[in-house]
Amino acid sequence: MSPFSAELDSDVRIVLTRPEKQARQMLPALAQLGLAAEIFSLFEIETLDDFTLLDAALARLADFALLVFVSPNAIEAFFARLTQQNMAHPKRMQWGVMGASSLQALQIHIGTDGLERVVQPADAQKTDSESFFANLDLDHLRGKKVLIVRGSSGREFLSQALRQQGIEVELVSAYRRVFPILNQARQDQLEQLLQKQRTWIITSSEALKQLIAWCAASAIPDAVVKMQHQVLFVPHQRIAEQAQGLGCHHVHLTASGDENILLALQSRQI
Repeated sequence: MSPFSAELDSDVRIVLTRPEKQARQMLPALAQLGLAAEIFSLFEIETLDDFTLLDAALARLADFALLVFVSPNAIEAFFARLTQQNMAHPKRMQWGVMGASSLQALQIHIGTDGLERVVQPADAQKTDSESFFANLDLDHLRGKKVLIVRGSSGREFLSQALRQQGIEVELVSAYRRVFPILNQARQDQLEQLLQKQRTWIITSSEALKQLIAWCAASAIPDAVVKMQHQVLFVPHQRIAEQAQGLGCHHVHLTASGDENILLALQSRQI
């Protein structure tokens, strides 16, 4: 028996789980495809309380052979602080990004000419730390320093893998993720979203875990089962694997970047 209480109707909606500001930026493109969307942000991005470590790294950018950003949020926070400090990045800096969204965000700050110095995963379908590491020139980096810019927490694979290759790594936080509590208003919205099958765009493993945890903690009948039967569009293999591990039945892997997510939605006639 279906976990949904009603048949699907013609008003199939997209659920955007990104931080509010980023989610709103995607609404016009969805509207052009004739897709109505609702925002259900699972976390927000906030500035740091203490910039000491980030500022220290900014003052030594010329010491690093490679500067890696783990997300578009890391890029925006990094360059915002660089501007606040009236500093400029080294002109011949080599950059590293994980996917298309980060590449687009970085291009805004370094221009098209700087893209020739950007390293990224070779496979657009697998844009994670493992794929990024596999595409690095390790011989060139051995004995040198790499700066990884991320949020207040994150995976340790890349830093550990680089260190094992004799590469000095410095990790620095440029922003922090804040996960809100499941208050009554948020629970009411979640209950309404789970009344029928919708298409959820999930771009963060942490956010997905948060969503399932909210379902489990809520007073919504069969919330976890209903969430497991939602349609998920994810831009990373790691998120897809986690979703399947959490019991989600309809997981669709897209290439990274909003353009590819939109193409995938359009091709499936959501």
